[in-house]
Amino acid sequence: MPQMPDLCVEVQSPDDTPKAMRDKAAYYLANGTRLMWLVYPQKRLVEALYPDGESDIFAEGETASGGDLLPGFGLAVHAIFEE
Repeated sequence: MPQMPDLCVEVQSPDDTPKAMRDKAAYYLANGTRLMWLVYPQKRLVEALYPDGESDIFAEGETASGGDLLPGFGLAVHAIFEE
């Protein structure tokens, strides 16, 4: 990819393992992505990964943060899974 996006969101498919998702996220983060959200529909949570190796987990009832990339931005985790 010629240029990585600043924010990537990866939603777990039935065949995706958490390890495979984290491996993909590591690639993106090592190549310029500044914030990676991994969305786990069955667990109803969002894992935020950062280039410095830090991470946050946001469960239903919490608000996923945009971090330093999107100051002041937040998304209620429950809103991601509403049908």
